[in-house]
Amino acid sequence: MQSARIALLLPLLALLSFPVFSGIERVSFRGWSNCYRMYNETVDLIIHAETGGRVLAYRIGGKNILYADSLQDGKRFEEWQAERFDPDGGRLDYGPEALTQKLHAATWMGPWQARIEGPYRLVLSSMRDEELGLRSERILTLSPQGGQLKIFQRAENISQDTLVRHFWSRTLVQPGGILTLPVDPENSRFAAGYGRFEWGPNRINPEPGPDERIWVRGKVLHFHAVGSTIKAGSDALVGWMGYQWENLLFIKRYPVFPEASYAGSEHVMGIFYSNGRFAEMEPCSPSYRMAPGDRIEFTEYWELIAL
Repeated sequence: MQSARIALLLPLLALLSFPVFSGIERVSFRGWSNCYRMYNETVDLIIHAETGGRVLAYRIGGKNILYADSLQDGKRFEEWQAERFDPDGGRLDYGPEALTQKLHAATWMGPWQARIEGPYRLVLSSMRDEELGLRSERILTLSPQGGQLKIFQRAENISQDTLVRHFWSRTLVQPGGILTLPVDPENSRFAAGYGRFEWGPNRINPEPGPDERIWVRGKVLHFHAVGSTIKAGSDALVGWMGYQWENLLFIKRYPVFPEASYAGSEHVMGIFYSNGRFAEMEPCSPSYRMAPGDRIEFTEYWELIAL
């Protein structure tokens, strides 16, 4: 009799274990319908599956750390195909850039499917991207309390060819903040622990000149995200980067694999970009050779804190 009562109480206790102020709901946002809002008492996110499976907002008290371009509001894949633009928000992409930029359109900005798998869990599934050769899945899991978000990514080679691919996060954040990135000058191929990307021809300068926006203290690079365009990266075997904008601190954590090849990202694991309008946080996974049918995985952990 006692065990029967316990069995009846278990479903109720499971429901009570979730905070009242939490869940996932369908909303309209910036001219898009069918967005998904994930929220708890600390943070909320807006995800739009139908334009590349990206995060449009990551907020505390309505304040969004992610960059948003109002000129893009409501624009869909067809409009992007007619007149290409750089989508805003928290984008997730694949490299190497020289290969995938010509191939990734359907995954980058095309329609994904979304399904809710729990009060804090949203699963996004891409179409079969025949050009890119991948079918992708993203699982976003929000913590019941606090500002932590887990983003699990999986890709399957649906082509008949062996592909070279890596996961390449490309999260746009508000300009003017301070970005931090680990560096390890003693064990780096770069004199200062970081290299600067240059174009025409494309290369990484291992000894970039001084830049008043960049300073290194100990094993941490600091960058003030203002001014002219810059792209740089670190080969430190530590997987995190941070960005403080006003009273918000955004932290990304991700695994680094010392024995793996990062050839697709020029042998750097953490990259940042800034052009004065926005800054970009770009963790990279190792480069993978994918035989037909192979699957690869990568996980990022996001956290947003109000200081």
